[in-house]
Amino acid sequence: MQVGLDRLIELPDLTARLRGARLGVLAHAASVDRRLRHILELLDGIGARPQIVFGPEHGFGGGAQDMVAVGDERDERSGARIVSLYGDELAALVPAHADLEELDVLLVDLTDVGARYYTFVWTALLATRAAVAAGKHGVLLDRPNPISGDPARVEGTIQQEGYTSFVGWERVPIRHGLTLAEMVLLHPGDEDTPLGPDGAVSAVPLSGWERSSSAPSWDRPFVLPSPNMPTFETALVYPG
Repeated sequence: MQVGLDRLIELPDLTARLRGARLGVLAHAASVDRRLRHILELLDGIGARPQIVFGPEHGFGGGAQDMVAVGDERDERSGARIVSLYGDELAALVPAHADLEELDVLLVDLTDVGARYYTFVWTALLATRAAVAAGKHGVLLDRPNPISGDPARVEGTIQQEGYTSFVGWERVPIRHGLTLAEMVLLHPGDEDTPLGPDGAVSAVPLSGWERSSSAPSWDRPFVLPSPNMPTFETALVYPG
């Protein structure tokens, strides 16, 4: 199975676009390919150098505990400014308009665990919406749902009207069965949002993923996406 990041270097039109763009990246420590190479290393290898790197909850480095606000910093290797998209106010959860004005493309690569109240999927959604609203193109590098995308395994109630939040920005079941890109493309913010490389949002899809499968069958390591999510088994019991 290949995730979006694995397939990135196989797509010459996209890599050329990223090389020529003022690039922003939304990623974290689990944004690695099957050989455990980080997205910033792979982008450097194709000559694409981000100007801004956005980090979700737990920080770009993935070491902060939950509900701990993370400040801005700078990536030592690339020199890119690292901007936190997690803080004490709603405005801290989305890229600032001034930051988006510096960019042409926002590349998103976050690992989700398939439970509604895990925040990475909502950070991806909010950041992509903000990029689209600012006239920037969003590119989603898709990753599979580690606890299965089988519709028969979707579980849990949908929030009542008025009870959405950062631990459930859209009304979906607790165990939603969607991939990161599927969630964002289903809720782009405006049903008229044009999709695809020539539209506002595009995605690099998965290859070789079976919806009924879960992480142990993927022939690749489970990389912990946050400090308290160390194993597949943790992700599996998390919705409960």
